[in-house]
Amino acid sequence: MRTQNFEPYFVFPALLLLLSPISYAGNQLSVSATLTTEILGQSKTTATNSVFRIIRSDGKFGTGFLHQSGRVLTAWHVVEGSPLQQISILTSAGQRFAVTNIAMNTNLDLALLTPDQPINAAKFAISTNRTCDVGTPAITWGFPAGYSGMTPLLSAGFVSGIERFNLNGTIASRMVVNAAFNSGNSGGPLIDVESRSVIGLVVSKLAPIPPHIQQRIDALKNNSFGVMYNQTDGSGKKGPDISEAQILADI
Repeated sequence: MRTQNFEPYFVFPALLLLLSPISYAGNQLSVSATLTTEILGQSKTTATNSVFRIIRSDGKFGTGFLHQSGRVLTAWHVVEGSPLQQISILTSAGQRFAVTNIAMNTNLDLALLTPDQPINAAKFAISTNRTCDVGTPAITWGFPAGYSGMTPLLSAGFVSGIERFNLNGTIASRMVVNAAFNSGNSGGPLIDVESRSVIGLVVSKLAPIPPHIQQRIDALKNNSFGVMYNQTDGSGKKGPDISEAQILADI
């Protein structure tokens, strides 16, 4: 696989939520605000054409979206460990693009995929601001596990907290969002509802599990024998068989 490191400037930035003007009319308080349904409708047009399913030949998949560079931005763990020639990009129109190069930042779980042909679609605007308020309305579009539709699904929520963590000796930040993210949403764009720009990227689901339960789940994931089932990816292509134990672990 031909890969290279890159240092993106847009990792986990966010736009501050701007308060709308407030006016008083008698005893009533009126607040001017952009209609959320209108914003979501405009976002859907871009998402339908520019949010893609990232598919691997081993049956694993995730989400990606068209970056300003013309490449597709996704999470590194979505493509990690897969040969370049076994990764493809599937659009809502059913177009499939091969990947010719991957630039990655493994520390931040980011990857830029170069398609074998230009993708003619709107590109998401990336926010350059690096601050974010708790309570900022945010949405994402993606392809969660169990969903086989061609167009991405919407998840909406709020930035509920900022998590600090140690990244190779440097204190870094990431947003915690109280939205319905599941396996398959990884790599999807996190969009600020007010600015309509990308403020982050979905990289994981926060679901604390006790260590002894996690060990049992891992044991099920490694059980590749017994009753076996056929599986297909989002395009209907047959993938490797999966055991009953592995299905239970996924659930």
